[in-house]
Amino acid sequence: MGRLGREQGNTEQPQDLRRWKVCRAFAPSPSRSPALSSFYARVFNDPLQAILLLAKNKITAQEGVKEAFAAAVARSLLETPVLRILADLQRDLDALDIEGLAKLWRATETSAPLYRTTFASFFEQLRTAEPAPPTTPLGVSSLFLQSPEPNLADWSEFLDTYLLHKPKFDHAHPSPEHLRYYLLAYLLSATFKDCSVIVRLNYLDEPRAEMKPESVVVIDLDPKSMDKLKGWEKLDKEIVLNYAGSKVCHV
Repeated sequence: MGRLGREQGNTEQPQDLRRWKVCRAFAPSPSRSPALSSFYARVFNDPLQAILLLAKNKITAQEGVKEAFAAAVARSLLETPVLRILADLQRDLDALDIEGLAKLWRATETSAPLYRTTFASFFEQLRTAEPAPPTTPLGVSSLFLQSPEPNLADWSEFLDTYLLHKPKFDHAHPSPEHLRYYLLAYLLSATFKDCSVIVRLNYLDEPRAEMKPESVVVIDLDPKSMDKLKGWEKLDKEIVLNYAGSKVCHV
């Protein structure tokens, strides 16, 4: 559930709903790449081949090659700040959740002067039988609300604001004037949620060797497109509906 426009000021999602969203959004599918890929001498290996490589490093099946592989990866991730940095960025940049961002988008559009003029008959009547006027999908520009695809200058300005000024917005009551900032922040958070982490395990022969920061590298950091927002909103609604259905089935 998004954090914008909550009826009684409840600004947090249930923890199990958050976990459900994460699991459903990142669940494996035939169209996705493997969650774990390994390379040896620049050649791709499947997870089984990676385990066999550990056997060459005098780690036998009896000693638990799977455990050795997991321990090697865990050491790289835990002894470097990469996971903490990614988690902080994901959380900090996604202040509203996609549902809250969609509500802010529609609140901004419906408060635009041209929108209220165009649909004046609806707003002039306190009690009207007319259906609510249409709004555009999240991230899609219209005559009433323009939010073009961010260019390099837009990203540079956003990063200057985010890194240098650390704006203290009221996320429980976000203002339409900050919509553009929230949009770019969400796109950037999505990049950090969908990146890849490369871990070098070249210290396997020396288990006690010092862990170097460059042994872990983050890639696939291309900016996400504004066009993706409407699809993410749709996916979020499907996840919430499936979650609600699963709770009913378990009652």
